[in-house]
Amino acid sequence: SEESFSLQRLEAVCALMDITLFDLARMANQDGSEASSVLSLEQEKVLAADQNLFRVFYLLCNGYALGGIRKKLGIEKPALTRLLLELDRLRLIDLQPRDRVVLRTARTIRWRKGGPVRSKYEEQVKQEFLNASFSRSGESLTFETAELSEASMQVMERKIAKLNREFQQLAEVDLVLHPDERQSVGFLAGFRPWVFSLMDE
Repeated sequence: SEESFSLQRLEAVCALMDITLFDLARMANQDGSEASSVLSLEQEKVLAADQNLFRVFYLLCNGYALGGIRKKLGIEKPALTRLLLELDRLRLIDLQPRDRVVLRTARTIRWRKGGPVRSKYEEQVKQEFLNASFSRSGESLTFETAELSEASMQVMERKIAKLNREFQQLAEVDLVLHPDERQSVGFLAGFRPWVFSLMDE
């Protein structure tokens, strides 16, 4: 009522409710239902079989408006409408009047291991992502080896899981920004018992 609601006051209210600003942003992006982050096998099969359908769904999950999708992919409105109707048929989106689109899934999809999408794209993604010097600003690649106890390995697994959650939370917060204010970023984390072949008899 005093028009003095600051970010500091918002943080204080969140702290009182024992939630974070990330939690608040995630709640604001939900439609009141718990959307699934795992698709059915049939949904994955159709997406894997149609590259344009997969691209449109990916951009919708990343907060693109339909105009931005047309510009990004260089497709005409009738072609985009056909793809949206197919996504609606698959129950991945709810296509509403005036071309309003509501996602029926979570924004971050967990593609099934060995499933159609990962089988088609996983090796290509790994090769393209690692084909860089990682020396420019905004790039980072670290690789370390050591001998750890079982307890220390469990600690590392928890830390990696926490970092992954924070990455997804930042992505959710930034969905409110215009696509021109964001850039696509890859995050790769790997951790496993491993011996360099040079050291392995």
